[in-house]
Amino acid sequence: MAGRQVWNELVRTTAQLLTPLSSNPGGATTLWLSSVDGYLYFGTTPLTGPSAGAVDSVFGRAGDVVAQAGDYDFAELGATPTTLAGYGITDAATSAQGTLAETATQPDEVNTFTAGQIAEVTALVDGANISIDLEDSNNFSLTLGGNRQLDFPLPAPVPGQSGFITVTQDGVGGHALTYEAGYTFAGGAAPTLTVAAGAEDLLAYYVIDAAQVDIALAQADIS
Repeated sequence: MAGRQVWNELVRTTAQLLTPLSSNPGGATTLWLSSVDGYLYFGTTPLTGPSAGAVDSVFGRAGDVVAQAGDYDFAELGATPTTLAGYGITDAATSAQGTLAETATQPDEVNTFTAGQIAEVTALVDGANISIDLEDSNNFSLTLGGNRQLDFPLPAPVPGQSGFITVTQDGVGGHALTYEAGYTFAGGAAPTLTVAAGAEDLLAYYVIDAAQVDIALAQADIS
C-alpha cells in the first residue's frame, strides 16, 4: 500500500493495491483499490463513494493517457469499522453477557437460592440390562417391562453425587430388579420392589466412590 496521498495530486498506483487518499493533509483518509497500474489524477473534488466518474484520467508509465474517466472502477473501503457488525460478525456475546457478574451462582462457593431449583428427570431405557449414566442427571425414572438388571454406572461415577430413581411396574407387574456388582445395600440385601401392576417405588442412591454406589428404598408403593 502506498503512502497517503492528497486530492488534486497525480497519484501513482499499482493494480490491486490500496491507495490511501485524503481531502487535505490533515483530513480523514479513505482507502481506494485501483484496477490499473499507472498514474491517477483525482482532480479538485474528493471522491465521495465508489465512482469511476470522479477520476479524470489514467496515465501510463510513459505519460500517455491509457484511459478516460469512467473506464475503471475504484472501490472505496472506507474507515476501519468500529463495531462487530462492521466486520460482518453477526453472532457475538456482549460485554455484559461475556462477564460473569459478582451476583451470579459460583459452583465453588456457598450460594443462596431465592426460588425452587428443579433437577430434570432422565428416563432410562428398558431392556434386559439397563444402562445408567450419572452424568446425564441426578434423578431418573424407569419402567420395568420384565425382570431386569441395573448395570453399574458408566462412565465411572463421581463420589458425592446422589439422587433418586423412580421404578414403575408396567401394566403386567410382577417384575424384579437386580443390580450389577458395585452396588451396595443396607444390611447387604437389595430393596424389595412393589410388584403390583403400575406400582411405583422410589430408590435413593449415593456414590461412595468410583466403584461403589449405595442404593436404598426411600419409599415403597408411592403410586
